[in-house]
Amino acid sequence: MNITFLLPCTAERPVGGIKVIFEYANRFIEDGYCVNIIMPARLLSIKNRIASLIRYPYYLISKNYLPYEWFELNKNVKLFFVRNLKFKNIPCKSDIFIATAVETAYFLEGYDTSAKKIYFIQDFEDWSMSSTQVLASYKFKMTKIVISPWLKDLVRSVGEDATLIPNGFDFNKFFLQQAISKRNKYNILMLYHKEERKRCKDAIKALCVVKKKYPCVNISMFGVPKRPRGLPFEFSYFRKPNKKLHNDLYNNSAIFVSASRKEGMALPPAEAMQCGCALCCTNIGGFSLYAKDGFSALLSPVYDYEALAKNIIKLLEDDVCRQRIAKQGNELIQGFTWEKAYRDFKNVIMQYYR
Repeated sequence: MNITFLLPCTAERPVGGIKVIFEYANRFIEDGYCVNIIMPARLLSIKNRIASLIRYPYYLISKNYLPYEWFELNKNVKLFFVRNLKFKNIPCKSDIFIATAVETAYFLEGYDTSAKKIYFIQDFEDWSMSSTQVLASYKFKMTKIVISPWLKDLVRSVGEDATLIPNGFDFNKFFLQQAISKRNKYNILMLYHKEERKRCKDAIKALCVVKKKYPCVNISMFGVPKRPRGLPFEFSYFRKPNKKLHNDLYNNSAIFVSASRKEGMALPPAEAMQCGCALCCTNIGGFSLYAKDGFSALLSPVYDYEALAKNIIKLLEDDVCRQRIAKQGNELIQGFTWEKAYRDFKNVIMQYYR
């Protein structure tokens, strides 16, 4: 069986949603399937169309679209870089096409093919299209898979249904090494990201409040962008940390902070839980499967940096609470395995061949 994933972009840098797709691709290959991944130089916008005139020939020669520097993708996965996702440009045969973003779903909807169509919904992508267009895509005659209950509710709101398959997590990559009880409670970690919906500026405001009360707090950040400038406190920054360093960052931290206003099912907070961090985050659907208020995390309203700061301070001042939340979070996240996620994803595909 040939399975083809349609990506919305190239894969030269770490992206959570693409990482999830690659995890599935590896497992399908190991299970004996043929897997293709199609990456376009451009999608729908005029800006993308102009940029692709330069990007497409350059990437073809340089191979900059490849993900091997940051992800161990099985070399038997066939990667194709194309001008766009029009059906005429698809260079491989496929029994199943899987759209992985709203733009790719619009292309797939227009494919004149007998192949089965699946729409893998990882977020409400209203940054790419309008909310109306995103909701309209949920009505396409495709089998839908979502990663969070809140996304399933959105699909149902337009009269459709979807199979819920939460993301799995790699416990060989991220795991508890440093005992929770022996950590420096003043070590705090967060992801730095430029996307507005990640609301890093709210997390930074919260950390300013914390730092004012506890100057001894050590703040570390990691991310893909260059080191942020102009922050009002000292901090350590790790750009694109390798696997070992990334795991060490989580294990050397006692508290992980995230202030996002919207996520599909965010990976870094869960990875921090895998490594024994106590989680302080916002109360959104993208955290809800693993961030249970007072049990595996302390939750605060979106945009309310003062409430987020209050929760961080609570964990600094209450060792019993911090260690309990970290321990319970670490135990809870163990239930989100890639084995289970892959089994459920494969079951959706196999319904066509029973």
